Amino acid sequence: MVYEKNISLLREKKFFTLFENLAGKAVEAAELLVDLKEDHSKLPQISQELNTLEEEADSVVHQILEDTMDQCEDVANILDTFRVKKLFFYHERCF
Repeated sequence: MVYEKNISLLREKKFFTLFENLAGKAVEAAELLVDLKEDHSKLPQISQELNTLEEEADSVVHQILEDTMDQCEDVANILDTFRVKKLFFYHERCF
């Protein structure tokens, strides 16, 4: 059944792994800026490293959005397949 195959992205370990990867890239970028503050002569090298990190981070963001959009598309397809006319959402406060 299609539904069984489409587990929520938030429950997948991949989702959290991608966010951890993205956070790691942000930390690396911040550390490079600290290095630059201490030795401005490293500007060309650090600039290149930051450019590479930015491209890698963009790729991770793309993966997150791609997976999220795929899940949304899957939900819409399931709703269409079962001809669902109205959705009811249960909301419980988390905090």
